[in-house]
Amino acid sequence: TPLCVDDRRYAAAFAREKSALQGWGAVKIRFLLRGKGVSDEIITEALQEIDAAKAASKLDKLAADKYRLLKDDPQCKLKMLKALLSRGYGYDEVEAAVVRAIQNQTE
Repeated sequence: TPLCVDDRRYAAAFAREKSALQGWGAVKIRFLLRGKGVSDEIITEALQEIDAAKAASKLDKLAADKYRLLKDDPQCKLKMLKALLSRGYGYDEVEAAVVRAIQNQTE
């Protein structure tokens, strides 16, 4: 049906835009598209449209920015993890980005 084509185009554009501009991760994008009634099959296709290298770079930049804000806070690492997880990234990628941000700033 024509609606499916529109859903595909909408979901792909939504995923690309939210990842690139807002710095959202796949978890958050999937959740929001599901809330809009987009099927899981289309969501999975749309998430493949995200440039993985750009998304990783965006996550690293967000982690570095957050570290600069929180570096003197005793709960810095925990707060960084929570902030980046709330953007919809997976735990493993967030933890790795936080470790890289802390290492890069302390070197």
